[in-house]
Amino acid sequence: MEIIVIGGVAAGPRAAARLKRLLPNDNITLVNDSEKLSYGACGLPYYASGDINDIAEIFKTSYGLIRDKAYFENIKRLNVLTPYRAERIDCENKVLYLSNLQTGLSLELPYDRLILATGASPIKPNIPGIESERVRTFSKPDDASYFRKLAEVGRLENICIVGAGFIGCELSEAFTSLWGIKSCVVEGEGCVLPRFLDREMGLLVKSEMIRNGVDLFCGTSVDRFEEKEGRLKIFFGDNYTEGDAAIVAVGFKPNIELAESADLEIGITGGIKVDCHLQTSDPLIYAAGDCVENYNLILDKPVLLPLGSIANRHGRLIANNIAGRMDEFSGVVGTLAVKVFDYNVAATGITQKTAEENGLDIGCVWGSFPDKAEYYPEWKYIYLKMVYEKGNYRLLGLQAVGPGDVVKRVDIFSQLLHRRACLDDLFDLEMAYSPPYSSALDPLFVLGCIAKNQEEDLVKAISPEFLAAGSITDGYIIIDVREEGERKGDPIEAEGIEILEIPMTVLVSKLSTLDLKGKKPIVVCHRGVRGYEVARRLKDYGFEQTSFLGGGMSFVGAMKEGIG
Repeated sequence: MEIIVIGGVAAGPRAAARLKRLLPNDNITLVNDSEKLSYGACGLPYYASGDINDIAEIFKTSYGLIRDKAYFENIKRLNVLTPYRAERIDCENKVLYLSNLQTGLSLELPYDRLILATGASPIKPNIPGIESERVRTFSKPDDASYFRKLAEVGRLENICIVGAGFIGCELSEAFTSLWGIKSCVVEGEGCVLPRFLDREMGLLVKSEMIRNGVDLFCGTSVDRFEEKEGRLKIFFGDNYTEGDAAIVAVGFKPNIELAESADLEIGITGGIKVDCHLQTSDPLIYAAGDCVENYNLILDKPVLLPLGSIANRHGRLIANNIAGRMDEFSGVVGTLAVKVFDYNVAATGITQKTAEENGLDIGCVWGSFPDKAEYYPEWKYIYLKMVYEKGNYRLLGLQAVGPGDVVKRVDIFSQLLHRRACLDDLFDLEMAYSPPYSSALDPLFVLGCIAKNQEEDLVKAISPEFLAAGSITDGYIIIDVREEGERKGDPIEAEGIEILEIPMTVLVSKLSTLDLKGKKPIVVCHRGVRGYEVARRLKDYGFEQTSFLGGGMSFVGAMKEGIG
């Protein structure tokens, strides 16, 4: 067969190399509009920051060879056409029309099977002044090299980043940590990473960014860019900032123009519609990577999820199918991770906001945990939020933030989501235990306990943001059960609300004497464990409106810089 693969970054090279192994006698042609092939795009912020010293590292194999045209031709035995742009597909005659971007030469290639791995492009919103040379997106090696060179020669002292998604957060660290560049981040939503984290979890990340010197403006949009006398002004709401450059990182849109030229079906998300075999509406044409829509297993509907991990899985699966193996791509739950200064951030599944927007009746629980045994000297905090469906107790999502090991928990939870697991399945997890790696009862097990207690014992956990943001209104009373030394080091700031300070060691003997008639007690401790214990006892004494602070004051303290 003549098999043509269009796109040379992730899914395309993966599919082409796999196909040549499975079908060694077929002609496999890889087409790309750039000489740069098969690079780790997710490593670009780390080259810009200096964590990766040589940009060639993101092009290397695990054994040190550069994945360039010669590599794919000589080692992988592919036909490689670069820099060629695919202009049009003639599905009836099975012909692909190309043009060389250097010479203008036109080329017609017949095909038996075609793979579209055309990726996605950064969104450039219609903002006045965005065409300035000082305003760029960030998605290619040239972008990383451009900003790295400016930093190295001292021509980048201030930068504005539009968008606090993964790239925006990574770049704020990249410029601030190593180069000492003053970074300002403007985000249209109310907090950072709004697609992946609920607000209280985003506040943890926002606080970490503020602690490291990033200027953050959330809930506002950039109105215009103005370049004057060698400086760039960025106007947003009633504010403006000046900088040497700006990066627009507000998301990506699938590259579907080629698919549209072939009248292939486009899905409701704007990505190419594919079936479980990753075939398009033309059975001879497959599509993979950031240009396609994926099926979300939790929401039972298509979504866009441009991730290199998924693109590489797509590439292998398509190769298997063209070779006759008929594999299926089951769908996605949306598992992601990012490093923001000293915080690890990861999430899988859907957020509380997304669940509510889709009409699900949900419950949420929060927790503050050591990532290792608490008596082990190197433990670090992790802050978790779990979302589940009431009634059937189906797990819906997990968000994890903190300096400790959060990715381990999210990866495990992702597998549970793929199996449509429920709360009880958390109790069946058999996880490796040793003090340097985990507590005897892993935080996922404990979250399951908190959720079941909330549903069966009706002792409700409330969001740590409820206390951190001063949202407590009249009728509530805070019962602080921490020891005196704990309270002095971390006092509760809640104006106008009665606070009863009685350590748990004293309170349990005085429960029958408490006068809480007509009040709604919120029991507060350091992490939530004592809060639940006392709240459960208060329920036994008839105080039905008792709740406890999820995650405790540890959680509240970690998010306080982001409030406001």
